[in-house]
Amino acid sequence: MSKYFKRIFAVLVTFTLTLSLLPSLKVNAADEVASGTCGANLTWSLDSEGTLTISGTGEMYELSLVTDVPWYENRFSINDVIIEEGATSIGCMFFYNCVNLNAITIPDSV
Repeated sequence: MSKYFKRIFAVLVTFTLTLSLLPSLKVNAADEVASGTCGANLTWSLDSEGTLTISGTGEMYELSLVTDVPWYENRFSINDVIIEEGATSIGCMFFYNCVNLNAITIPDSV
């Protein structure tokens, strides 16, 4: 085997091994920083990037005080809200004073 062939072979083996490791690399997803319930069958989670996701089915709780909003302590950290299909209502005052809220996704089920 020539030196040239050995070098090309070594580069190809290294490249192949590198590519085989790529699927095992974990993409850094946002970490959950808070979570809880916001309806009988609805849950919420807030990630480290400021996305509040509401999942499940049914109506959100009806509240009497704005301070009863489940994520009230985290309201300044919320940038985006995603309400997933299955939720059927948005509770009164749930996004009050979320001053950094940029966008909200509301499904047809609401």
